[in-house]
Amino acid sequence: DGEDEKSIELDARVLQIANFVGDTLLEGSIKFVVRTSLSCTVMSVEASISGPPVQLCKGPRIDMNSSLLSYLPTYVACDSKSLSHFTQPSFSILSLDGIRSTAVHCVSLREDGPFITVHDFARSLADISLIEYDRRDRTALWAAARSAKLPKLSLGFHKARSGYVTGYGHSLYRIDLTTDEPTLVWSPSNALYFSEGVHSLSGIKPDDSRDHLLWASSTSACRVWCLDVRHERPRVVATWSLPLLADDFGIGMPVTGIYGAGTLMVQPRRMDGDREPALFCVKKDPDTA
Repeated sequence: DGEDEKSIELDARVLQIANFVGDTLLEGSIKFVVRTSLSCTVMSVEASISGPPVQLCKGPRIDMNSSLLSYLPTYVACDSKSLSHFTQPSFSILSLDGIRSTAVHCVSLREDGPFITVHDFARSLADISLIEYDRRDRTALWAAARSAKLPKLSLGFHKARSGYVTGYGHSLYRIDLTTDEPTLVWSPSNALYFSEGVHSLSGIKPDDSRDHLLWASSTSACRVWCLDVRHERPRVVATWSLPLLADDFGIGMPVTGIYGAGTLMVQPRRMDGDREPALFCVKKDPDTA
């Protein structure tokens, strides 16, 4: 209506906005987490009957550099099942300790302030690029990670491909936050009958309406899979070959890309009468994002 929109200053450029799925403005507010290169800030959009109809409010700020060991946030995952009258909103921050991303800060928004627990997986994992909550179990995370004991590829393998390796070895892990034990559950390399570490996951996303389904994409393999994770070894429900995923930088692009995790996957809210939910898959680079 001609009025300036309210803005809130942050400590650095916004790199990610992670929202709590299922939180709608019709229910009074939308809560989300804004990640910069230095910190994570909880924010909300509040709907009010009196005063301005919509207000942008700033909540707690999680400073990753305030501890003795400084961290930098690299990815945020929100727990959509934590939005109820019986639990506190919760989210997890994948953190970089200056060398590699193997730490996860779990944040619970309590009335007396944020409660943070730190989980470090440096002993078993060499690197973690993505995390998402397992919607069947709030104490577990899905992760795209590389094992600390990944076998080295043979000299013959490199010679057959002119010394060119297509992936960075990030496979699908399930992390139990109660025991801090990661478990390898699925690999894009093994799915295509290659040696472990050849291909790498560039995106993972739990299905919005079916808790037992997980979407996974691989830029190096130029494929998207739909996985049924109810089984000990996830079964492939469907797969699509998308060669355009590797158009811009080639299949040797690092798993996190220039602008963060390589693939952005979003499902629109289902409407009455919709048959199957759509999935939008966008590679994050200057030409497609």
